[in-house]
Amino acid sequence: MPFEDKYAEYYDIIYSDKDYSKECDFLEKVFTKYSKIPVNTIFDVGCGTGNHASELIKRGYNVLGLDPSEYMARFALQRGVNVIVGRPLDFPKFKVKFDIVISMFTVIGYILDTNELIETFKWIREHTKQLFIFDFWNGLAVIKHRPIFGVKNVDNIIRYKYPSLDAKNHLVKVKHKIYDKSELAVEEEHVVRFYFPKEIEHYLNDAGFRLLGLFPCWDLERDITEDDWDIVAVAEVI
Repeated sequence: MPFEDKYAEYYDIIYSDKDYSKECDFLEKVFTKYSKIPVNTIFDVGCGTGNHASELIKRGYNVLGLDPSEYMARFALQRGVNVIVGRPLDFPKFKVKFDIVISMFTVIGYILDTNELIETFKWIREHTKQLFIFDFWNGLAVIKHRPIFGVKNVDNIIRYKYPSLDAKNHLVKVKHKIYDKSELAVEEEHVVRFYFPKEIEHYLNDAGFRLLGLFPCWDLERDITEDDWDIVAVAEVI
């Protein structure tokens, strides 16, 4: 299982250059453009270490997080985020609905089974009053550009990524090796599913959503292309 103890420990170091503030700016632009009600409550499904949630809390929103990794959730709790540990389908329907549900940083890519994805979308639909916003790997770009080996060095913490493409099953298997001062500290394999635009629209429709738009990360004014690896879906409850 990915996102175990040691990986969670290095996660925020490896992604220290990720601009969570900019991404939350984008979310607020989506709220302004598409929300029909004032946005106060947000459910962050797959909140990880709580970077989006904590930034949104600073901006005055009431945010609840959900994450399957207890190790990642510990860091979110340290940031002041209320977190439930588990996957959506581990829980019955909650009594409360949120104004918005978000699922950021390729969270749905870790749902590999189509039926599980549709059931998860249905579960999310039962917990949002109106909008569901999430990002995912764009199959058009994955097939065109292909995943490649990568190295990232942050303060003597080096992360190597060894990807392999399983095009038939729409999967990318990525072996992560993290070295701390030249010593191997973490080794994990992450399997991520990519989706094609019409495919994701179909699954959303099956779950009771209408797709409002697909956008490059993080640009609300431009159409997606086959060069945009990460794209954002904005959907509303039908």
